[in-house]
Amino acid sequence: MTNEPRRSDIDFASNGQAASEPDSLNTYLRSCEREFILRALEQHRWRVSETAEGLKISRKNLWEKMRKLNIDSRHD
Repeated sequence: MTNEPRRSDIDFASNGQAASEPDSLNTYLRSCEREFILRALEQHRWRVSETAEGLKISRKNLWEKMRKLNIDSRHD
């Protein structure tokens, strides 16, 4: 066994932007989730109950996600 640092230790220790990477990933994942939900809502003609059923989540969970992702149920 050697005393060399593990690869992951080196990557994080030498990367000055390591702290911002989770924000970038979170932003990307939030954007993907938002687009996925918007497509599902459009597919189900903005019927929240049907959309939630199609996504296999509860209506309450879908409403919470819509609120968190700034998706207005009063679409144009």
